[in-house]
Amino acid sequence: MPEAQQQTVVAGTTVQKQQASQTAASTKSNFQKVCEFHQAFGVKHTETPQNDIFDADPKTCKLRQDLIAEELKELCQAFKEKNFIEVVDALSDILYVTYGAGSSLGVDLDKAFGLVHESNMSKLCKNEAEANQTVEWYKANKTGPEGKYPYDSPAWRKSGDYYVVYNESTGKVLKSINYAPVSFKAMLPQA
Repeated sequence: MPEAQQQTVVAGTTVQKQQASQTAASTKSNFQKVCEFHQAFGVKHTETPQNDIFDADPKTCKLRQDLIAEELKELCQAFKEKNFIEVVDALSDILYVTYGAGSSLGVDLDKAFGLVHESNMSKLCKNEAEANQTVEWYKANKTGPEGKYPYDSPAWRKSGDYYVVYNESTGKVLKSINYAPVSFKAMLPQA
């Protein structure tokens, strides 16, 4: 094989390896990418929940809180200045440092987020009958303005494949009668 063709094949292989590496990196979740960052930089990372971290490593707890607070402050400033690019930067940084906190605490935030998402989606009603039952439940359990269920005008509306129950006067979305609160027991057995 002529040398020029050999170089092309070798270069093609290098490009293919780079593309394969980029594809593998892009299939990682955001949480996995932050864990990779922690491992590469020698930042505290653990695979198992650290239930005792508050007493065992208060320095890491403070660092994680401070990083999130710093990014939140930057987000508020960016909104105040109406600087869209800085808002996007701050939101991205908030995600990064939040995932970092999960990595340091030994909490898989992909799994935790999945559980929260399932719980949030259970706030929706699957059919009109469930929506009607939910509205009737809120009407029957209405309390005063300071009570647990102060909703004066429960109603429902169709949204895609679901039915959303809400309080008409305020627009607040209400939970279905079949709402399932999030439980982290399966992923945090010692907590």
